[in-house]
Amino acid sequence: MRSWITREPIDPAALLDEVGGPEDGAVLLFLGIVRNHNDGRSVSGMRYDAYVSMAESVLAHIVEEAGERWGTDRLTAVHRVGELSVGEPSVAIVVSTPHRAEAYEASRYVIEELKRRLPVWKEEHYVDGEVRWLDGYVPPVSAEAASSAADAELRGAAGIEPVGEQVTEAVTEPVTEPVTEPVTGAAPDTREPGNRDASNTAPAGGASESTGEF
Repeated sequence: MRSWITREPIDPAALLDEVGGPEDGAVLLFLGIVRNHNDGRSVSGMRYDAYVSMAESVLAHIVEEAGERWGTDRLTAVHRVGELSVGEPSVAIVVSTPHRAEAYEASRYVIEELKRRLPVWKEEHYVDGEVRWLDGYVPPVSAEAASSAADAELRGAAGIEPVGEQVTEAVTEPVTEPVTEPVTGAAPDTREPGNRDASNTAPAGGASESTGEF
């Protein structure tokens, strides 16, 4: 059982060599081919794009599901990306089972789920020179990811730079040590407490005022 995304041309004969066994009475090959028309327009070729790592993961799950449902591990699927010409295979599925019904059902399941769930997109090229992206599957985005993306977009539009961790900590860290520095402009008084002049002592609240800048 194998599946992958490739930029190389698909070789049906090589794929057939991957399945089949003495217990199998049916070997089935399905090829999806780039055709020369769509929606009444003449097509000259096709371009496939994909999130390759995500697409390979999804394709592997689909193949495993089909194998479990129809009781076979002789199942291979491959999807091509990049520029394709009319007549070239874009997808291939090979499967072998003891009886033909299981082979047909497993192959049908893979292609239908692939069309429904695989994050691969098609850009059609027309004979008249126009190109058009066709509707495709869009992976779901979590609410948290969507919120983060929206917040980043708004900050960028407003010209707000992200705040680094070091700056944030410096701003939010509370001052826990008492301020012992004298009020600016007043010299320390070294005389005995009984000989001090009230005019040379710091005013009440002076120390609190000096911390207002921090």
